[in-house]
Formats: sequence, structure tokens, C-alpha cells
Amino acid sequence: MKKSQKLLLKRLEVIRNDGGTSGYSLAMLVSLVQVIRKKQRCFLLLIENLRNDPDTRTHFCALLEHIFTNTDLYEVLIESGIDSEYHFFPELNKRFKHKILPPLKNKGSFLYAINSLFYKKKDYKWIAEIEDSLWVELLTLIGVEFRITDAKTRASLFKSLVVISGKISTLGMESEISRCLSEDEQLCFVKEHRTTLQMVDESLRSFDREWEVQRLLEELNRCESLLRHIQDEINRYGTSLHQTYVILRIRRLIDRMRLIIDMVNEEGIVDLYQVVRYFKEVVRNENTKNSIRSLLRENVEFLAYRISEHERNTGEHYITSTAAEYKKMLRSAMGGGLIISFIATIKALFHFVKMAPFWQGFAYSLNYAMGFIGIYVTGATLATKQPAMTASTIASSLDSKIDDSPNLPKLAILVSETMRSQTISFVGNLLIVFPLTLAIALLWNVAFGYPIADPDFSQTLLNNQNPIKGLSLLYACFTGFFLYLSGIISGYFDNKAVYGNIPQRLREHPGLKRYFSKRSLNNLANYAGKHLGGIMGNLCLGFFLGMAGFIGYIFGISFDIRHITISTANFAIGLQGLGFAVGLGELIWVTFGVLMIGFLNFLVSFALAFFTALASRRVKFKHYRLFVWYLIRLAIRYPLDFIRPPKTPRKVEDFVRISSSEPTCS
Repeated sequence: MKKSQKLLLKRLEVIRNDGGTSGYSLAMLVSLVQVIRKKQRCFLLLIENLRNDPDTRTHFCALLEHIFTNTDLYEVLIESGIDSEYHFFPELNKRFKHKILPPLKNKGSFLYAINSLFYKKKDYKWIAEIEDSLWVELLTLIGVEFRITDAKTRASLFKSLVVISGKISTLGMESEISRCLSEDEQLCFVKEHRTTLQMVDESLRSFDREWEVQRLLEELNRCESLLRHIQDEINRYGTSLHQTYVILRIRRLIDRMRLIIDMVNEEGIVDLYQVVRYFKEVVRNENTKNSIRSLLRENVEFLAYRISEHERNTGEHYITSTAAEYKKMLRSAMGGGLIISFIATIKALFHFVKMAPFWQGFAYSLNYAMGFIGIYVTGATLATKQPAMTASTIASSLDSKIDDSPNLPKLAILVSETMRSQTISFVGNLLIVFPLTLAIALLWNVAFGYPIADPDFSQTLLNNQNPIKGLSLLYACFTGFFLYLSGIISGYFDNKAVYGNIPQRLREHPGLKRYFSKRSLNNLANYAGKHLGGIMGNLCLGFFLGMAGFIGYIFGISFDIRHITISTANFAIGLQGLGFAVGLGELIWVTFGVLMIGFLNFLVSFALAFFTALASRRVKFKHYRLFVWYLIRLAIRYPLDFIRPPKTPRKVEDFVRISSSEPTCS
């Protein structure tokens, strides 16, 4: 017999011998749980011993009865798994404090017993691994049977229902919820509470009366449908972190009410399987109650989903399917390249102006921001802005809310469309940036008699793009992160425009009314509602890129940015400044560095946006191997689809044979 099994028998012997003489205590059960923790065979041995040894079973039942008799179920029903704070940040603050100094527990609560027995953070995992049937077998073996006719159980259940129902009613009338509902819809949360009070009152007056729960369940369903309506209409109402927190809290309270109701059948006997499932849930809740990560994940997920939905809607415009869209993308990218050429030239001219590091960074930032906003408002395209947008569009095709099983061949076609769109936008940008910047540099030299960049500065510009002479590739990754972050900011402000009702607030602004006509103010408000996110995202991107060098300077760290279009323009200015006297080896390395900068800009921003979109949708891409197989098959059959659009739209049947021999997702 193994050591753990011997120890289990010894702990059972202590319960059998000491319990009857010295009295039962929670510590006896705690020592028993320490033995069976993470050892399912010990749990099976416990069941076997209780089945074969009536004396041990009697004492074990007496121990559990002692714990149940001296504890109250009320806190387990209304507190476990339900945040006590009504707002997100107070809850976050509470969890921070409780991580450092845990609160005192009421020793008369059953929740205290749960925390004493399963105090390790990962206890919920081994408890979940034990099948429900084994837990039910244990409860059945020791003769556990709860009935609603038991006075103590009835009091705990009814009290819990009334308290939880009151919280649902209060939260449902919060401004974050009521602003999205009509007056009749708001009253649904009040009706739910009134129905609960009526049901409990009838049950208390008639001891043997069956619970009239159908009407209450209908009221709860109505409340939940209203919450879904608010979330489905986020484009109309917008959302906020607090609203997300309130909705999540109401849903948990509704689920808790349903659980309490479902635990009791028509005969008033508690379903043991429901008890076991709730027991596992309680242990998990208690083990993770101070988890800051879970609080952030649960509440930020939906907000991220709203933001990534903006990126998805924007990203659809960056994906070309037809030849006409492809040519339009090329023209748009060339327009972006035109503006970038002047941005890079102006930045190089700042070299002549002696400024303190902060003001130099600020000047760079304004230059970038005005240029990026100019690209946005003119409808031009900046290639590196595409990945963060198109990634969310691709992730949305895997969204289980949209389709139960993703169409992987169609997804492969979407990826090919995205890649050719990205390629042509890069080509369009660079096709204009390099020759136009070079032409501007030559014209400057002819007009003023000196180059934009002197030989030393020109060599510095080339070295900055050379991967063997600096950290240009690392800086390109930093830029990819900033490109991703600007997409998140765009989504945030687009949501803010809706949630904060900014267009209407602008229309009603007393100061603006004095200086603008009604028509002009209305146009301004409409433009802000549609384009606030795009403008703020590009403004922030400009300051991210412009101030990066200053941040690296003041902290004395290697921190800077490398953006492919700016790097290409700097390459042209550097070549002209050196009179094109650049060795072949250096020319090759700088060219390679510029191309790698573009690749890393794309890779980092796309990857971050893609996984953010997947996480916000709670999508797990399980079929990636099959998807890669379809993608490779499409690339082999139609390699040019990744460079230019086919004459007719590509169909799944063109490269996938629908037959029994075809791989499946199963």
C-alpha cells in the first residue's frame, strides 16, 4: 500500500476514534482533504472505505453534519463568484488590497469552511477533474439529502433569492443600462423583483405549496434578453468599461437565481448533480476571487470586441476582391506615398533647426500627425495601417457568434485577398516615396546650392536603415506595436463618439452655436461622429513615432522607431546627400534593411491585432493545420492570387474537391 493511501486510512481512523470522544472539528476534514488533494485514487479509496466500513461512514457523516449544522449557506449563495462592488475600479482596488491582506471571514459561514478546506489557488482544478458521478456517489453513500422542507435550508434559499433579486433590480436601473432602454423595458427589472417577493411570500405562507417559478423564470429571461439587446446594439449605443462590468454582474446574478431554483425539483428534493456542479463552481470562485487577471479579462474582453469590430468594419475596405478594387488600392497607396514624401522631407529639414530634445520630438510628432491625418482625410492609404485593420476582419470569420464552424477554404481565399492588397499598397507607397523624395532632394540642392542632408547626416540616415550597423529591425518591431496601438485607439474613440453621444453634444454646444451656422455645425457633428476614431488614431500614431527617440534619449535606452515609408524616404535623401557615392555592399544591406523593416512592421501589428481580435471573441483556432493545408493548396494552384486578383472571383471549388477523401475539420 502506498504512503498516501496509508495516510488516508490514518486520517479516517482519527475521525472515527477522536470524533466520538473529543468532538468533531473542521480541522479533521482539512487534514483529510490534504491527503486526497490531486490524488484521484485516494478519493476512490475514500469511497471504498466508507462503503465497506459502516462505523467509519457513521463518524464521517457525523463530521459533515457537524459542519453543516454550525454554518450558514447564505453567504455561499449570494457572495461566491459575485463581485461585491458596484463599479469596476472599486472592485479592482479591493482585489489589490485583499491580495496583500486577505479579509476576515465569518467563521459561522459555510464559505469559511470551503476556504479552509480548499485554500490552495489550484484546488479547483483537481476537484473539477473528479467526475460528477463520483461526487454524487460519495454524497449518496453518506446519505446526504437536502429538502426544501428543511427550515434552515428554506430560510437560506428564500433569503438569497430576495437579496439577489434586489441587486438585479438595482443594477438594472443603473444609468449605464437604463440609457439604452425604454421606460417599459426598464420596469422589467422591477417586475422581476416584485415577482420574486410574491413567490417567496406564497411559499412561506403555504409550507407544502410547490414553487410557482415559471413566471419568475420568464421575467429573468426577459431581463437577460434586454442585456443581449444592449450588447447587440453597441454600434447604436456604444459601450464602456463600467457598462460591461454591470452587464456581466447582472448576468451572474441571474445565473445564480436560476441555479437556486433549478436545485430544487417539484418534490422539494435538491438535485445532487446540481449540488456537485455548484460546489465545483464555488471552489473555483473562491480560489480566483482575488484574481486581477480574471477581472480584467472578463470585463475588458467585451470592450476589446467592440473596438476590434470597428477595425473589422474598417479593414473590409482594405481588402480587394476585384481588379477595379485592386487598381483603386494602388492609386490610394500612391496618394499616401505622395504625402509621406513631404513628411520625410520636412522631418529631414528639422535637422537645420537646433532644438532641445523634447521640442525636437514634439516637432517630429506634429509633422507625422498632420501627415497621417492628411492621408486619412484624403482617403489615401498607408500600407502599414492595413495589418491591424485586416487582422480583425480575418479573425471575425472565425467568430463562433457568426458561424458555428469556420469555412476554412473561404478563409484561405480571404487571406490571399488580404496579402495581395497589402502587397499592392506597399508597392503603391514605395513607388512614389523613393523617386519623389529623391526628386525633391535634387531640386532642393539645385535651388539652394546645398543638399537637404550634409554627408555626415546622410551617412547617419543610411546607417539607421542598415541592420548590421544598428538596431533597425528591433525598432521596426516597436513601430509595429505602435501601429497596432493606434488601431486600438481608433476603435476606442469611435466607440466613445457613439457612447458619449458626441455629435449631438457638439450640436448643442453653446459656444459653437455662436460661431457656426446650424448647417455647418451639423456637418461638423456628423463628421466627428464618423471620423473621430480615425483622426485620433492617426494623431496618436504621429506622437508615438515622433516622441520615441526622445523617450529613448531621456531614459538612456535603445528605443526608437523605423517605419518602412519613412525609412525609404530617408534612404533616398541619404543617397542624394552622399552624391550617390555608396558602395554596392552597403546599398544591398540598406535595401535589405528597408524591406525587413516593412516586413516586421506588418508582422508585429498584424499578429497583435489578430490575437487581440481572437481573444476578444473567445475564438480558439483549433483547425490551423487544416487551414494551412488549404492555404498551401491555393498557393500551389493559383500563386498569382497572392499578388494580383484573378479575372473572376476565386471560388472554393476551384482548389478544393468536395469528396469523402477531402480532409475535414473533425
